[in-house]
Amino acid sequence: MSNPLSVDVTFFTVLGYPISYIEFVGTVLYVLSVWLIARRSILTWPVGIVSVLLYMALFYQIACIRTRSSRSTTSVRASTDGGSGRSPNPRDIPSRM
Repeated sequence: MSNPLSVDVTFFTVLGYPISYIEFVGTVLYVLSVWLIARRSILTWPVGIVSVLLYMALFYQIACIRTRSSRSTTSVRASTDGGSGRSPNPRDIPSRM
């Protein structure tokens, strides 16, 4: 097994959605943390903190992947703009509101 903390390593698949080790362990620990809260255990805190740290690593990796793919898309768009080197007109960019 390569790196179990990587989102690229699939543990199992549910309905076509790949679940990574880090996502599975983070979810199990979070459910365990909720169960410990119900039992009023002091172990809620360390279990919850580890769960949050795993999710932080997961979301960081996903954001890096998304950033990498958006940079690739931007490069492709820049290379296909006819070589003009111009920025797009701000009026042509749809607003988010």
